[in-house]
Formats: sequence, structure tokens, C-alpha cells
Amino acid sequence: MEVNTSSRYDLLTNASHVTSIQSSNLKKMAMFSAMLLLSLSFTFLVLYLMLRNYSLREKLRFVLLVTLLLSQVMFNTMQCLFYLLELHQIQLSRLMCTVYFTFLSLSSFSELYSIAAMSVDKYVAICWVLRYNEICSIERFLKVVAIVVLMASLSSLLQLVFRLATPMISEEDPPGQFAYCSIDSLNAKSPIVRSIVNFLNVLPILISIVVLSVCYCLISREGKRNGSIRVASKRARYTVMFHSLQVSFYVLPIFLYYVEKVYFTIAEGTVEQLLILKTIVFGAAQGLSPIVYGLRADELREALLRVLSRCVYYDNKVHRMNKWDGRGRVQERDPEWK
Repeated sequence: MEVNTSSRYDLLTNASHVTSIQSSNLKKMAMFSAMLLLSLSFTFLVLYLMLRNYSLREKLRFVLLVTLLLSQVMFNTMQCLFYLLELHQIQLSRLMCTVYFTFLSLSSFSELYSIAAMSVDKYVAICWVLRYNEICSIERFLKVVAIVVLMASLSSLLQLVFRLATPMISEEDPPGQFAYCSIDSLNAKSPIVRSIVNFLNVLPILISIVVLSVCYCLISREGKRNGSIRVASKRARYTVMFHSLQVSFYVLPIFLYYVEKVYFTIAEGTVEQLLILKTIVFGAAQGLSPIVYGLRADELREALLRVLSRCVYYDNKVHRMNKWDGRGRVQERDPEWK
């Protein structure tokens, strides 16, 4: 009996390929699950502190921080759902794949525009100290958040329209054989449409970089011109530099993607390692957000310390109230306890 060695080799190769993809998906699922847990924790913490402290609610920077954290929660949730479906080998249709990447773009662009708005807020706080409360008033909070969401939605919806209105390369596959939901499978056949979609991907990053650069230069100039705010200016410059580092982490995965697609044809294993590296880099960009505008903010840190000190003080009172002597009376009691 003749054995078809070619077919057996193909089966083994396909099985190895599927195992490699599943292993990669499992790693990404674990990464995004950890990032989702981290973003949810910081979101609940910041919201709790803002609800208990009115002075935090009246500052635009913390409202933008909540917008940024909610965008991260949305992004990580979508990624976890996607890789959960991939692990169970549930394939998305072209339409669902397009909607999925639209939501990813919306959350990513919202993060970038929130970072840019935070830098503008820091610039106003340093260079327009006397008019800060007027410019960044509570009445304008909703307008600023609406502008951030609107700009992010505009880029994402334009991508959605172009992808749905023009034929995709993946539509050349036989019916029912939409192999894998990826950004490449949604590329349009028309080079012009592909260029427009790529430009819409890069545009929010370019806007964020320009805003960050302008804010850094203006804050540096104000610090040199006015020596009395040199310390505040230095701290603000560090904040903007952290934001620039954060945006660079957003740029790096896109840069690696286009370099790999345009200039190199590399092995499949190396591609998978690059994809995992991009995931780690993007996660680092999101993880910087609570540090840059959360833990480094004096008001938020002081509010957190006050809450923690109250919890410790309450626990000490309860501990002292639970100390009984042999006759059923409290041995020591806090005189302030009521």
C-alpha cells in the first residue's frame, strides 16, 4: 500500500501551524487580560476618589484621565473577547471583523487625543496660571471630552466607510473561506483607498506628536522666561516628556508593521515574535497612563493617602473596641469613638 507522504507532511505542517497560532493567541490573551485587570483597577480607583473629592471633579485633567482609562478598558475588553473567540476557533465574518477593528481604532484614537488634551491642560496650567480656572472651567469639561470622542470617532468611522464601500482583497477568497480576521484581510483592492485608510491610522499619532512638541516648547520657553515658575515648568516638561514616550510606544508597533510588510519577507516564527513584541510595547504605552497623570498628580495622591489613612484609623478603632477584659468590658476605648 502506497503512503502519500506529501499529504502527511502537509497535515503535520498545518497542525504545527495551528498549534503555534493557538500558543501565540494564549499569550496575547493572558497579556490583555492582565492589562484589562490593571486598567479596571485604576479606573475604579480614580472614579471612587473623584466621587469622594469635589476638588478632583472640578479639574479637567482628571476628567481626561477617566476618559483615557475608559478607552483603555474598551480596548482591552475588545482584545480579550477577540482572542477568546480565537482560542475557541470561532471565526469572525468580514463584517464583524471590520466592526471589531473600528472599535479598536476608536479606543486607540481616543487615548491619543486624550493624551494630547492632557498636555494642553498642563500648558494652560503653567503658561496661563491666572486664567486656568476660566479656560478649563467645569462648563467646558463636556465640550473637551466631546471633542476628543468626536475626533476619534471621525477617523474610525471614515475607515469603516472606506472598508465597507470598497472591495477588499480577502473577497477574492472562495465563499466561506475568510481565513483569519486581521488588518491585512481588510485591505482594499484599490491602492488609493489603502493609502487613505493608512493615513487615517497615522493622522491621530501625527496630531498628538505635534501637540506634544508645541506644548513642550512653550512650557520650556515660559520656564526660562519666568524664573518664579521654574520648578512647576520643569515638572510639567517631565510630564509632557512622559506623554511623548507614551505616544512613541503607540508609534513603534505601527512602524514595525509597515517596515515588515514593505521591506522584509521574514520567517513565520519571527512574525509571531514581532506580534507579541508589539503587544507588549502597546501594553507598556497603556500602563504609563495611570503613572503619568495618576500617581504623579499631587491631588490624586493626597486624596488616595487620605482614604487609606481613614481606613487604617477605622481598623485601629475597631481593633481597640474588640479588646475585652474578663468582666466583659472594653479594656481601652478611643475617647473620640462614637
